Formats: sequence, C-alpha cells, structure tokens
Amino acid sequence: MFLFLAQLALAAPVPAGIQHAEIEGTPIRFVHSRLTEIDKPTSLDFGPDGRLYVAQLDGAVQALSIERLGPGRYTVSAVETIPTLQAIPNRDDDGTARPDLKTRLVTGILVEGTADQPVIYATSSDPRLGDKGGTPLGIDPESGVLSRLTKSDQGWTREDLVTGLPRSAEDHGPHGIARLGDRLLIAQGGSTNQGAPSKSFSMQRETALSAAILSVDLTALDAGASVYAPGFRNPYDLVVSEAGQVYATDNGPNRTWGGSPTDCSHRPDEGGETAPDTLHRIEPGTYGGHANPVRGQTDPRQCIYQAAKPSSIAQFGSSTNGLTEYTSESMGGALKGHLLTVSFSGELWDVHPDGTSRVLTRAIGAWPLDVTAQADDEPFPGTIWVAVYLQNRIQVLEPIAKD
Repeated sequence: MFLFLAQLALAAPVPAGIQHAEIEGTPIRFVHSRLTEIDKPTSLDFGPDGRLYVAQLDGAVQALSIERLGPGRYTVSAVETIPTLQAIPNRDDDGTARPDLKTRLVTGILVEGTADQPVIYATSSDPRLGDKGGTPLGIDPESGVLSRLTKSDQGWTREDLVTGLPRSAEDHGPHGIARLGDRLLIAQGGSTNQGAPSKSFSMQRETALSAAILSVDLTALDAGASVYAPGFRNPYDLVVSEAGQVYATDNGPNRTWGGSPTDCSHRPDEGGETAPDTLHRIEPGTYGGHANPVRGQTDPRQCIYQAAKPSSIAQFGSSTNGLTEYTSESMGGALKGHLLTVSFSGELWDVHPDGTSRVLTRAIGAWPLDVTAQADDEPFPGTIWVAVYLQNRIQVLEPIAKD
C-alpha cells in the first residue's frame, strides 16, 4: 500500500497550539511546530554531531543544524547539502548506462560515527518511480546499493558496501536500516504484489534477496547480504529496540495488482486482495507471510502466501512506514519503550510492544514517511521529528508539562 506517485491527497491542517492524547489515563501533550521546508523528505535520523540528517527523494541528504528558540519553537541555523549518493551510476534493465539520470532514490539512512566524524549508512536504487503496469521504464532490477558515507576534512567519501540489491519495477527496493551488533539490518522490498508475477509489477519475479529483512555483517563485507527474516512485501522501516528486539513495518498488498503463487511456480496471476499495513515483531528466520517461489525451493513455507501475518502485532488502514522507539522519560515515562510510526493519512501512532496501539495525533499532514525521536541525553529530549513527504516539510512535536 506504499505509493509514491498518487497525485491527489487532502492536506491535513497544520496544527496550531496544543494537541492532546491519552495513554493509560495519563495526559500526553505536545506542541506542534513546522521546522522547515524540504523537498520530498523520505528518511531522517539525528547524527552524533547533533544535526538532523534528512534524505530527499532525489538522493541528496541535508544535514540541518537546529536551535531551540523556546517551547515548541525551533529553527534551522545552518544547512549542509550532501550530494554524494547522487553520483552512483544508473543503468537500464538491459545494462545500458544512463549517465543522464543524475539522481538516486534514497529511502533509508542511519547516522552513526562521532561528532567529529559522522558516518551515514544509506540505501538507494534506480531513481525512476514505478510504471504502475504501463509502459516499462527500464528500471534496473539490481540497482539497490548499501553505501557508507564518511566525513573528513576533505568532504564526504562514499564506499558502496553492497551492490546488486533488488529493486522492483515499482517503488519497492532497499529501505530502512538498523544496527544489530556488528550487522546492519535492511528492510528490503519485494518485486511482486503477493508473490506471483503480474502486469502491475511489469511481470517481475521475486529473487533470492527480495521481500525480506536482510543482514549485512560489517566485519565480513565480502559475504554481501543474507536473509535475516523472509516474507515481507515492502517493509519500509525497522528498529532494534533498547531490549534488542527487532520490529519492522510492512506495506500490505493491493487488489488486482497480482496474486499468489501456485505450486511454488512463477505462473502469472492478476488477482490479489487489499490487506492492511502491519507492524511485526521479528526473530531470525521469522516468515512474514509474503510468498517468494525462489526461496520456496529450499524453504517450502515461502511457497504459500499467508494473509494472516503470524508475526504481526498491529494493523493500519493507511500506508504506514517510518518507525522508531521512544526512549525518553518525558511525560512521566508514559511512552518510554513504545514504538512510534506514521501513516499517510496523517496519523502518528503509539504502539506498545504488546501490540496495543492508539493514535497520538491525526494532524501530522499528508503522507508522513518517517519519524524519529530524541533520547534524554540528546539536545532536544523527548521530541518527535516527522518527515512529511507530500507537504515537503519537517514537523516537530515537543512534549509539554501536564497541568
């Protein structure tokens, strides 16, 4: 249910003043404010240097220096534009070089390192958006790349750690990134609607690494990526909680965009049913329910599409993507250890690890794609920061004291 290209959406009102929410009878209050305009933000993360790093749809990354002016009032005091990922070469699906394509589709960043030398991990792929079953655009199905950008006195240096990751003929590719020990986990989208080839996905087939949570061992990069947990149609983001538990969002299928495999074959199917987006609790090897006949040859459970997702702990009626853990003690600790996610319909969700969910606010704006929150030892403790894709802005929610 994740679509970049829908042309019509009703813009939710920009909130003014205080919005209220209740968690287990405890009043939770936020002041909403608009931080800055930014072109099609897709992913965001605070770095060890205190700056907010924001990836744009075109592959540029903006590093924003932020100042707090007062309760609920923030401003950007400086901006560094990092175009380094846009230099990754693009190709057509037949291998033809496309030097005229000078951007990249970046949908996941993770910022680590030190204040003096921040490091950006980023996923990117072919910049062309899906043809939605129309004239094929020649999107390179192996254009996914995991890159590492390191800052020095000479600027940013790019190292491509893993190449050849899957990219569908639609918008599904490598997305969110999270660290688990010496490994990076990647939310990797699939190439079909429910596992079978279909016109809506340009008759692509699933591959050995598509539709899964992938793992990359940073101590053994020559090994490339492996499957950590299979069966996720288009997981946009994931998080490793302070307790070490892995969670990921996943976009559900759409009616008539493609059906399920039969006999673990690649026989086309133009069926398919719309299903909710989901939030999953994931262990190594967890099967998320999205079929993949390629892996099904050695793991028969992956030949069968499961409409009831066994690892799902919450469901959402609108496209739901970004994910973070709230670790602050703000508001008396009412949200500490909870998961926050955002839906295209403008909702910010609070999900308890047991799966209990509720809406904190319905006034985020049109198509929020990603969300992050600051811990108590960071510059803006307890604040929540949202990338509002369709309205080209970053929105801030600051907790305020109860009456």
